[in-house]
Amino acid sequence: MEGQKSRGKIIMSNMYLAIEGDDAVHERESQFWLSRMFTAVRAFSICEAIKLVLNNDYLFIGINADNINYNPILRVLRDATIRPIFIVSSNYTKQEAGEAYCLGADLFEPASNRPEDNFKTKMGKMQSLYIRTKSSLRKSQKPQEIINFDDIIFNTSFRTVFIKDKELKLARIELDVLQYMMENPLRILTHDTICKDFLRVEYDAGTPDAIYNLIKRLRGKIRHVTSFNYIQTVTDVGYRLVAQDNSNKY
Repeated sequence: MEGQKSRGKIIMSNMYLAIEGDDAVHERESQFWLSRMFTAVRAFSICEAIKLVLNNDYLFIGINADNINYNPILRVLRDATIRPIFIVSSNYTKQEAGEAYCLGADLFEPASNRPEDNFKTKMGKMQSLYIRTKSSLRKSQKPQEIINFDDIIFNTSFRTVFIKDKELKLARIELDVLQYMMENPLRILTHDTICKDFLRVEYDAGTPDAIYNLIKRLRGKIRHVTSFNYIQTVTDVGYRLVAQDNSNKY
């Protein structure tokens, strides 16, 4: 189906975003929704979904809580889109539903093996939520507070960072350095810049060790959640952030 441009995004007519880790479940659900003239775009994680909604505007987002860990990154997805977010779980509890609503979900329901049951449950609520979000689109929206680079998601309002749905616990100075790098991908963060803007000291004999230790700590925390070394050393100059698909070009 064709999409149309709106405020820099592509609106995907009758397309929804399914965040689903189980191939069989996704196939069953998507075939049913297709028979109702809805087409699914699939994401395998919340981080992947955030990258998609930053560039595309789907009718709604559906999450299968049975195989997708949405907590706590659901709050970031909520900041990335005003579209309805639906969650289903075969282990539904009122407590989990309440927590999901607090994180930004619009609907949390027990899952069913019958797609038509999920369809009937969602459609009435989806229509009212869609009308609400359609009205909201006409209003001015707050500036984007989410930075995305490769598999890294940085929510600048909450000062939280996720890589593949795993949260990085960073100190303030580490957050500052990573945010600068993500806002300036492939740009070299020089030793002098690190001294003046982050360490807030003049370059002297002891500064190289301070810079090295700062980047080492940041790299170490990133490597707790991914094997890829995002921070590349530029010999005798500084450091830069590189993506997995272009890290070997520099």
